[in-house]
Amino acid sequence: MQERAWVKDFFTRWKRKARPIGGDRAFYAILHQFHPETLNVSPLVFEQFPPENDNDAALADLWRAWNEVMMGNSNDGRNKLKRIAKTVGKRHEPFVFLGIASLLKGDRKLAHQALTRASKLYPDDEQVKLLISRLGYRRPPVLPFLDRTNALNVALGKLRARLTN
Repeated sequence: MQERAWVKDFFTRWKRKARPIGGDRAFYAILHQFHPETLNVSPLVFEQFPPENDNDAALADLWRAWNEVMMGNSNDGRNKLKRIAKTVGKRHEPFVFLGIASLLKGDRKLAHQALTRASKLYPDDEQVKLLISRLGYRRPPVLPFLDRTNALNVALGKLRARLTN
């Protein structure tokens, strides 16, 4: 699966470059214990790094939700990621996780929306920009007055893709 290689590469680079922003040491300590090969965190790590505050606890819960996604509970995990994103507010990490989980699930639209939101909240994160660029861009619908999911737009979009590639 091509996306898993992107995710592994992303987490490997993010692990090297990411630093705590403020009051989130447990989240970043867990990040440094992340295994890019298996794409998960050992449950024992959560006990080693207790959160400093409520915000850090919510961010650390991102890892638990991520582990659920990796164990095959992708819908439950993604729903938890969405709830955490609402709880934490103006942090980019929940949207990064939601974007990557959506990418692995095959929902490229939600992945792009979440990663774009993460990039807007924290524009200095080069790894997120790299992941967005790998996703590519979405062309506008052929007939803009119709919904993107309209059968005519879908058929014309596939035809346009074949002609331009």
